[in-house]
Amino acid sequence: INQYVSDFLLSMGVSPEAVSIVCHVVLIIVAVLLAWFAGWLCKRFIPLITKLTAKTEAKWDDALFNEHVLRSVCQIVPALVIWQLLPAVFYDFPTVHEVLNRLTAIYITVMSVRTTLIFADSFRLLEDERRTSKQQYLYSFIGIMKIILIFIAVIVVISIILDKNPTKLFAGLGAASAIMMLVFQDTIKGLVAGIRLTSNDMVRVGGRIPVPTAGADGIVEDISLTTVKVRNFDNTIITVTPQTLVDGSFQNWKGMKENLGRKDD
Repeated sequence: INQYVSDFLLSMGVSPEAVSIVCHVVLIIVAVLLAWFAGWLCKRFIPLITKLTAKTEAKWDDALFNEHVLRSVCQIVPALVIWQLLPAVFYDFPTVHEVLNRLTAIYITVMSVRTTLIFADSFRLLEDERRTSKQQYLYSFIGIMKIILIFIAVIVVISIILDKNPTKLFAGLGAASAIMMLVFQDTIKGLVAGIRLTSNDMVRVGGRIPVPTAGADGIVEDISLTTVKVRNFDNTIITVTPQTLVDGSFQNWKGMKENLGRKDD
């Protein structure tokens, strides 16, 4: 391709001294246009995919392949095109090629993680009006997976910047794990408490719990690995940590509500 462009420029009367510069400019413009076209073409498929998923009886494809996920995927495609064309464009400038190659790799890594997180959050669209214990356990697992994924992405980005093997950085973290556990001990305790809270089905969304120590007495609005949101009867929102619920005691009105439901039947 480079030779073809150079020969074409020489045939157009461009001086040999300026052929290299003009060739690089032309190749940059072509690469940018190809990347733009790839992104545009990818976005044109979004309405088609959403229409296909809407025609199916299943609901999971509507939620998991929603427009937010597809648009996030389309933002990665132009970067992949640029990444593949960089060696052909900057063949005479290895330093520029290396810098742009690393920046593109970082962008692809960050956007891939972002797409995965958006895809994971799409599972919330599948929940029922009253979240079941299995759904809550799935969301807890997704929360842990998101934290691990972000941590891995940070290591990969650092390895790209330093031009090091990511496995060596992971091995080096073993020595610093004790320090990290001391620094993030409250976060780790909160995660463990959140897992215990959901795996043992101690509380569910839609249930009523009073937590006098936190000033909460109302309906559970949301449960995550680090927070439990309770809407009081005056419509104020109280955020309680799972650690507070696990370490202390709270009254769960779930059993009484279920018994009243059976009596009404």
